[in-house]
Amino acid sequence: MQGSVAVQRGDTNTAVEATVNAPVLGADYVTTGDNSRAEIDLDGASSVRLGSGVEMRFSDLDPGSRRLQLAQGPIDLRVFRGNDLGTQIDTPSVSIRPTQAGSYRVNVTPDGRTWVAVRSGAAEVITPQGARTIGPGSTLIAAGSATNPSISTQGPIANDSFDTWNGQRDQYWQAAAPSEAYVNPNIVGADDLQQYGQWQSDPSYGQVWVPNSEPAGWSPYQTGSWVWEDGYGWTWVAAEPWGWAPYHYGSWYRGSYGWAWYPGPAVVTPVWQPALVAWIGFGGGSGISIGLNLAGPGYDVGWIPLAPFEPYYPWYGYGGYGGYGGPTVINQVTIINNPSAYRNYRYGVVAVSGRQFAAGQFGHTRLYAPNQLRNVRGFRGAVPIDPTAANLRFSNASVPRQLAVTSRVAQTRFAGNAPVTRRTPFTQQRTAIATGLRHARVQTVAARFTTPTTPAAIHAAAARMAAARPSTTARTAARPNVVRNAAR
Repeated sequence: MQGSVAVQRGDTNTAVEATVNAPVLGADYVTTGDNSRAEIDLDGASSVRLGSGVEMRFSDLDPGSRRLQLAQGPIDLRVFRGNDLGTQIDTPSVSIRPTQAGSYRVNVTPDGRTWVAVRSGAAEVITPQGARTIGPGSTLIAAGSATNPSISTQGPIANDSFDTWNGQRDQYWQAAAPSEAYVNPNIVGADDLQQYGQWQSDPSYGQVWVPNSEPAGWSPYQTGSWVWEDGYGWTWVAAEPWGWAPYHYGSWYRGSYGWAWYPGPAVVTPVWQPALVAWIGFGGGSGISIGLNLAGPGYDVGWIPLAPFEPYYPWYGYGGYGGYGGPTVINQVTIINNPSAYRNYRYGVVAVSGRQFAAGQFGHTRLYAPNQLRNVRGFRGAVPIDPTAANLRFSNASVPRQLAVTSRVAQTRFAGNAPVTRRTPFTQQRTAIATGLRHARVQTVAARFTTPTTPAAIHAAAARMAAARPSTTARTAARPNVVRNAAR
């Protein structure tokens, strides 16, 4: 990633450096430095591109009514499909809402004026006095407070280097069209797959994706870091440039092509997950008791990529059993005494020490063969490790002071008066988890599932999945947006 881009999380008052594949949630601020640009995917059909000197907050990321608050700088909202028109941009003077697919450039200048230029498509500019529709060929300029802004128009503003970059990003998205034939269109990040891998035909799974040129000994979920996100818990932030779709949808298996990603049946509505892994703890003592915490001395924390159709046990939500919204509450730790039941266990467990995990140090993960593990225990649902402030960072780089959100921005009143997503402060999240781990009940169970591996079993499992979760054009539940690209 090039350029200076920062995210100030909505659950803390601290800015962290953004990275490619970093998640962005409601109430998060995103800021850019001089000569910097970034692209944030809203879903598979729209994105927002940021130019230099941007100060912006994602006030609400509900798929049906997204709200972005732009305090300063240029952005371009790109809507690729006409069924994704739920995003509204609020500035200090007006609100802008697309009415069709297109490219919508909005700039808030240092003097507080809002410039709106529709490069393609059509949009409504909304004020208390009413709404007006603008299209290509004119520029709307708004000044003053949102209660009674002054509005004027002029001819189109000339294209500049930001427009050129937006055009290049459009071409990148269009070049990815072949991947759309193999995945559900609601899988975000699928446009990266065409450039960084190949689609192969597997007799059992159909079309699967194989990454290009990964080094010998590479394994999924090996290069990146675990970040704590409220409402989702431990979230994988991949270092690979293609690392959004294959780590938050679908599953991995090892076959004749090496490691391959299976996106699932294209007719099935995809559900975003913070990661699709099974958690493993090993080392430490052999006893299992109340108060188990893998951040303690002697423990190692590992994870295994789930193979297709293996059960996924969410580690977030109340009790660690899934359900977005509010802090994760742990009241029970369920240990699996036979983690070798997972198909990919045989290929090794990616791990770091518990202390490295809690310190946010994932630069030197290790791949352990099964015979190198001792006192192995798997976890179903809640993972017994409490997050620290180090787990809020996407990288260890410091954030330039110029990217800090200023009090002026935080106090700006925006058009639309949209409420900002309420986030649980991290200190409250951590206290709840630490308290829960000290008193959580511990139970031990056996993994009772059989991973389908024959063509007949795989086809039957795919048919059951399609019947249980048929595809729909409706928007799925709220999920993080993703920082996709940044360039100086």
